[in-house]
Parts: sequence; C-alpha cells; structure tokens
Amino acid sequence: MKRLIIVFAALAAVACAKNNVAEDPAPAGQTLKLTVSDFPALESSTKSGEVYGKTAWEDGDELLIMFTKHADGGNIFTDNRNVVSTTHLATYSGGEWTLDAPISVSASDLSNSFLEIYYRQGLKWNKAADMTDLENMTLITSDGHEPTRAQQMQSEQLAVYNLVRSMDHTITFNKIVGHNGQLVSSILGRTNRVRIHYNSSGPIENISIREVSGSLWYGNAYYLSGWSNDISIPLDENNEAIVYLDWEFYEDAPVLAIKTTFEQEIALPYGENDSIDAPYPFDEYDFTNPIFSEDGYSFPYHSNAYAYSVVVN
Repeated sequence: MKRLIIVFAALAAVACAKNNVAEDPAPAGQTLKLTVSDFPALESSTKSGEVYGKTAWEDGDELLIMFTKHADGGNIFTDNRNVVSTTHLATYSGGEWTLDAPISVSASDLSNSFLEIYYRQGLKWNKAADMTDLENMTLITSDGHEPTRAQQMQSEQLAVYNLVRSMDHTITFNKIVGHNGQLVSSILGRTNRVRIHYNSSGPIENISIREVSGSLWYGNAYYLSGWSNDISIPLDENNEAIVYLDWEFYEDAPVLAIKTTFEQEIALPYGENDSIDAPYPFDEYDFTNPIFSEDGYSFPYHSNAYAYSVVVN
C-alpha cells in the first residue's frame, strides 16, 4: 500500500541490526552541525524534460525536523522501549538556514539515530502549537490563517528520512543506499506536481478539480472526491495552475476531472498496465535491515514522485 500522506509519529523499531560504526566518532555531548542540500528537483514525465514549478529554496521556507535516538545509548533499531525524539524548526533566509534550537548528539547516537524532515511549500508550521505533539501540528498561511483547500492543494508536500552517521550532517533529499544495502537517505512521501495549462484565450480565472475514480489525496491527508468537494484553483497570467496530488490504484484507475468552460477527464498513470506514456509513482521496499513500525510497514522506504503536465481546453 502506498503511503504518501505524511504521518507524524515516532516509529516503533524492531528486528533490525545496527548499521556500520560511524567513520568519525564524536565525543559525548556535542551538537549536530546541519547543512541542507539544494531543493530536490522532481523528475519530469514529459518528453521535453521541462519541469514547471519550484526549483530552489526561497526566503521563508521552513523545514520541520524530528531527531530520534535511544535515550540511554542502546540500539534504537532493536530496542524501541526507550526512544526519545526532539522537534526543531529550520528557516531559510538570505541563502542560509537557521535552526531554532541545537540538536544534541553523542558518540553512541551516530549510525544509531535518524532525522525525519518535513516540508510544505508556501505554508508555515504553527509555532504556537505544541512542537512535541507532531500528530496535531497545524499549518498556517504566512499571515497566520488556516489555509484554504486550494492553498493546501497548491502546496507541495515532502517528507524525508536521513540516518545520522556523522557530527557534520548534510540533509539529503534523494535515495542513498549504503554499501550494506541499507537506506541512508530516502523520500518517505512526496506529492506529484501536476501543471495544468488552459489552452484557450477565453477569459476564465479559475478551474475546478474533482476526483472521478480511484483514490486521490492532497495536502495533509485530504481526500479529493465527487461533485460536492470540487476545488476551485486560480489560473495565473499564463493560464496555468500547479497542483500537488497523491494517488493510489485500488479497484479503479485514478482519474481527475478538470472543469474550465466544460469538464474534461484526465487519466493518471498508476502502473505498468495503465496504457499511459508516462512514468507512474511508486514506492520501493525490501532494503537491507529495515525497521518495522507498529502497523507492520517497512521503514524506511523510498517514494518516487513525478512532475506531470496536462493541457485542457
């Protein structure tokens, strides 16, 4: 089952051998030095290879970072009875990231702890909320309001796993597999970017979007469905809009309805037999030494998302 909804939860870890000893062991009681790599580009599904939308970090971007380790130096992958997590917020401004509070690590934490990094485009994490209660963390707009459904759909969602192996850690946003076959870095969830171009000179300001069939999601676990839940999305000066969607195939193929002056249905790629000339989103499992969460899912895993482009009339 594809899990692209970002779930804020410390994972119950069982039955996993400890990773290799870190190359640069550190004295106890130090602070993790973080560097953030470039904004991760989405692979284009178009033959031209052109990618629309966000390509770089921007002032005001935020990363919610959860650091998880064993409380007394035990093996976090085989003993989850005394696991602790701290939550931090990194903000981008003037080409630099600033962390709200340092992350404390010790030698026993290296290759024995991990980061989960969460990003939402154009939205802010509510700093007035309890930062330790991740399941109930809320998102707000830059002016402090609850985002609309359209704002949620136009906000990219990204969750990343990083194994901490050094005191100088670079947050990476791609799949990295260690020499022993264990995931060092992976994308836990990312919404697909869908660029919609309205191919007409007719004066319309908005398009409406709804689900026809399948299972489509947007934002943080919002389900897109039927006529009563269609969402109005504004077009820009180029008659375009970018939305971020996540979809799964169960019994019915995922189909999106886009309404301009009339409604048009767009079939979304979902697998090898979808008859669509485009890559389809999928998850990768079966890496060496997985951790298993309480609900039985293998963790970490790696999700593949793509940038799509559709034209409507």
